[in-house]
Amino acid sequence: MNGKWIAGLVLLLVAGAAPGALAQNKVSIAERLGFVRDAKLLIVHADDVGMTHAVNAATIKALESGGVNSASIMVACPWFPEIAEYAKAHPEADFGLHLTLTSERVYYRWGPVAPRDRVASLVDENGYFWHDWTAATRIEPKEVELELRAQIERAYAMGIRPTHRIRTSTGCTTTARNYSRCCCGSRTRENCGFLWCATGLRSTRIWSPA
Repeated sequence: MNGKWIAGLVLLLVAGAAPGALAQNKVSIAERLGFVRDAKLLIVHADDVGMTHAVNAATIKALESGGVNSASIMVACPWFPEIAEYAKAHPEADFGLHLTLTSERVYYRWGPVAPRDRVASLVDENGYFWHDWTAATRIEPKEVELELRAQIERAYAMGIRPTHRIRTSTGCTTTARNYSRCCCGSRTRENCGFLWCATGLRSTRIWSPA
């Protein structure tokens, strides 16, 4: 929401404008994207980019062929540098960040971007992220925020400019609400479309810009 729109809204309120008039002046998301007000829009999203070379290759092919519209990158994963190089060379591509706090695979694992000794509650005895969080997992909220900040900073350092969202992985399955503020406070300069956590079988949207 820009300053001119806010100023106009304030003037209407001061003038005692009717609620119906205000509703008519509100611009829909579809209109802001260049479509008609009641257009039905579909975004096909590719997830877990950066996890493997195969995922990267398939995502790039799908983006370039129009099979998907956007994708989210996992900074902590082993094949992140490959997709970061592509994203930097293709700034028009719609990439977001898939902030990662767990490593669910049995043998193919990844760990934190932040120094392990500073996020000790997030890793197992081998230095990898936990497979998942349970009620018995003791996680330090400050370490969650430190790790999320580290992932976002690395993405920017590698040339990625997130365009649409930040989300968290299944590390939020049991405690998404407890750590949503860490997610929201990690960075604000991306101007992402929306921020949400995956919470098991449902998705909870945390923030959306007006």
